[in-house]
Amino acid sequence: MKFRPLPILTIFTIPILIILFMLGNWQWHRYQFKLTIEAAPPSAPISLDAALKNPKEFTKVHIIGTPQSRLTTVAATEYENYGKRYFGVVQSEGKNIMFEYGFVADKEMARGATLLNRKTIVDTIAVMRLSKKPNAFIPENQPPEKFFWPDINAMVKVVGGRVDESQYYFTPIMMSPFGMRERANPYADEKGATYVEPGRHLGYALTWWGLFISLIAVYVALHIKNGRLSLKK
Repeated sequence: MKFRPLPILTIFTIPILIILFMLGNWQWHRYQFKLTIEAAPPSAPISLDAALKNPKEFTKVHIIGTPQSRLTTVAATEYENYGKRYFGVVQSEGKNIMFEYGFVADKEMARGATLLNRKTIVDTIAVMRLSKKPNAFIPENQPPEKFFWPDINAMVKVVGGRVDESQYYFTPIMMSPFGMRERANPYADEKGATYVEPGRHLGYALTWWGLFISLIAVYVALHIKNGRLSLKK
């Protein structure tokens, strides 16, 4: 067997092969990691008082309270649907907190007045979310007209009232804003609104590894065609 490599072809092929293999490995590890997360048992909700004494993002909290303010909105997307997330101050266990009622797509915008009634009882399981700008790609807020991420201190000035906790807001795990059909709230999930299912990571891994194998096959075929690779001595 003889093998005389093409120098230029080899120089370009080897780093591409390394990158393809590493991308496949990365997606495989993401697949394994997400399988582990989804297999973990769900945690039980705690009281608001207990959550505020030991605040931690995504802690489940049982919120029972009444609205204390008008509403404001944060521009958002949910699975490629553009719309708004609705926020207002709610009093629960004697404390005022910023509460998110849920996301409504622009095409579904309707019947918002029901949430403005101060006698409306909020009774739901929610999670604590940290009030922070998610990433550098999100625009800066322009209060009082436009919010692109939940800034509690600025939002309170818009809706009126006060809050006892300005670092965290609370968003329900299952939402039904404006009397709409109840559905899961992606902003209450650590996986997020753009969550990729574990199976898709497996598909990505197989794709990268498939390209890795295909490139090797092309590399070998070119050398055989040019007589640089042969099984003959």
